[in-house]
Amino acid sequence: MRSYALDRPAWLVGVHIRRQNPTAARARPLLVTVLVAVHADPDPSRPWTMHMYVPGAGWRPHAQGLAAFHASAIGAEAGRDAFANARDLVDQALGALPDRDEDPVLVMIDADASRRVWSGLSDARLAAGALPGDGLPEARDIAVVRICSDDTEIPRPVHKAAGGKRSADPGQPAKPDGRLYVHEGDDGRRSWMLGRTSTTYESGIVGRAGALYTRFTLPPEKKSLQGKPWHSFTGTEFVVVRSGRFSEETAAVIAARLCAQPVSWRGRTRWPVPLHLARVADMDHPHYRVDEEPDVAPG
Repeated sequence: MRSYALDRPAWLVGVHIRRQNPTAARARPLLVTVLVAVHADPDPSRPWTMHMYVPGAGWRPHAQGLAAFHASAIGAEAGRDAFANARDLVDQALGALPDRDEDPVLVMIDADASRRVWSGLSDARLAAGALPGDGLPEARDIAVVRICSDDTEIPRPVHKAAGGKRSADPGQPAKPDGRLYVHEGDDGRRSWMLGRTSTTYESGIVGRAGALYTRFTLPPEKKSLQGKPWHSFTGTEFVVVRSGRFSEETAAVIAARLCAQPVSWRGRTRWPVPLHLARVADMDHPHYRVDEEPDVAPG
């Protein structure tokens, strides 16, 4: 990816929504909504700051917001008005961002549960239905990028058509580069794909067996690799639903670059940093449960 430097400070907001089913009999499911924001500044002498939204207290420094979230209920009851309440909460949080009139806002939102909360995030009504920030007067200025990292929903990046070093084996796909690829559909809609590998894949020839062979084409002299972990490429898809005060390409690149800012390792995260931190905050909550059924509507 070539450089797409910010020319002004900006708010980069991650919105994570998840339904959690109860473990107690007759208890209602919960709808979890977590927002984390990074205030980015193009001045290299000024640090980027992280914030987390706390209902009733506004945007707090990330550490304070995380402590407040973990000390409270993980979510609200998913009753008949749960989706409307989640939309109101997100709009309230976006409206409370400091200096949002001067600093552009880019919202990065997880595709899975959010498509049932905002109809404009679904493929059927992309950009035509409701979107985060629609309750604010400056809604058109708020960029919205839908992020999908579900390996069952997005195509696996296994080939690049041009550029870079080619494989000596014509039957072996070339490795996707560390860049953002764009695909334009028949309807003119564009989606962006960032390839991703695992630490195992990058460890050497054993970890890369899945890119060199299938289990049916493995040479007899390499049959010992059958018992090793076989990793391949996965990817993160970015769809710029509304570009706001950014260009479509810039919004996609900013979101993709935020996947390359991990705190404690050298790889890439599945989601941009603000969305990644929002998801981690949910998973680290004392009341987190993994037995949710995200495809079931509330009520």
